Amino acid sequence: MEDARQSMIALRGLRGGRVTVSTPPGLSIEPLARIIGNFRRSYPEVTVSMLPTEDGALAVTAVADAACEVGLTDRTVSADLRAHSIGSNEIVVVLPPGSTPGEKGPISLDQLAGVPFISSAIGTRARGLLDEAKERGIPLHTAVETPHREAVIPLILEGVGAAFLPWTVSQEARSRGAVVLPLLPRVTYDLLIVHRDQPLTAAAQAFVATALKVGSTRGPGSRDSSRPGQQPDETIHG
Repeated sequence: MEDARQSMIALRGLRGGRVTVSTPPGLSIEPLARIIGNFRRSYPEVTVSMLPTEDGALAVTAVADAACEVGLTDRTVSADLRAHSIGSNEIVVVLPPGSTPGEKGPISLDQLAGVPFISSAIGTRARGLLDEAKERGIPLHTAVETPHREAVIPLILEGVGAAFLPWTVSQEARSRGAVVLPLLPRVTYDLLIVHRDQPLTAAAQAFVATALKVGSTRGPGSRDSSRPGQQPDETIHG
């Protein structure tokens, strides 16, 4: 019924209407904010409603369950959904200001042995790297465990410990003095915009088109891939 109502609104030429987008916290910073900015400049009378989810998998579930029309994710997408790659991201290590890890280039998990870490929620890529290190016997000490992602950067800046963060999120910490290093091997993954495999409302259609246009300017790794069931490309450690 809501899709039908939005379709009727679209007959007025996107003068009004709404598009609901599910997204995990990290992607709401980048690239979602940039996509919304471009979208609003083209369609100022359409309301964008953000449906927060704890991680990318739940963002996909929200789309599949019709809680929203469009989702941003960094996780596997089921074959009954359509997925478009709009860029890529990378997990990096972010250390407190003044840290001297011994080099400026990529750094391995083994080289981080003994460094205290801030642990994020279970299911995140960052938590997965900490768990991997423990399985390999690398002593990465957990100084703080927090489910509050917004607390991680302030804790790093206070010198509490290091953290694994998406590159897009790490730039705020870098601007405030933190040390940001890529990992060796690098951990990269695709950023995807997903929707159900059925006609979209005009507002959602315009939003997806905007995301593809904005994503296509992001350089290496930015490509449109609308194959259903696409999986993000990730470098596996170990």
